[in-house]
Amino acid sequence: DENTIEVASMYQGDAEASLQHSSFSKEDYSIASLIETEDGYEITVKQKYNVTVAVDGETKTVYTGDATVEGILRNGGIELHEADLVEPARDTQITEPANITVTRVTTAQKKQTQSVAYTTETRDASDLEAGKTRVAQKGVNGVEEVTLEYTYHDGKQVACVQLASATVKEPVTEIVERGTK
Repeated sequence: DENTIEVASMYQGDAEASLQHSSFSKEDYSIASLIETEDGYEITVKQKYNVTVAVDGETKTVYTGDATVEGILRNGGIELHEADLVEPARDTQITEPANITVTRVTTAQKKQTQSVAYTTETRDASDLEAGKTRVAQKGVNGVEEVTLEYTYHDGKQVACVQLASATVKEPVTEIVERGTK
């Protein structure tokens, strides 16, 4: 096979050295397999190929041999963060030209205050003429602090989740009296 070199040595280093002195250019091959045989080692090499990576708004080409997606990205100088989405998956073995997409995932937490509406309670008032009403206690809105977490994919918001809320100021119930006289 034109992609196989047989080395009559029991040392892996000798096998790799023979490969370097072969007609294969180091820039154009990668070791696809290294198998120990009765007579030494059998090395199978495979020509490298281009993998296109879409990341950070750019397209990069990584010249590589068979490797996992994560290994190809590392060899291409592309740093991954734990939350980043990678397609195909990071542990996928790539064995031919392919496209890889990295989506940067970031989150941000923000606190904001919002108004909490007051409620209205109606009570009968025997000292007020029937059909008339009066406000005995004016209602006041309360205040609530809400913590939100925004999720972004490549800088575009894709989700917002409420993480927590706390009452800063309780609302004051409005009391309306209704005449019964």
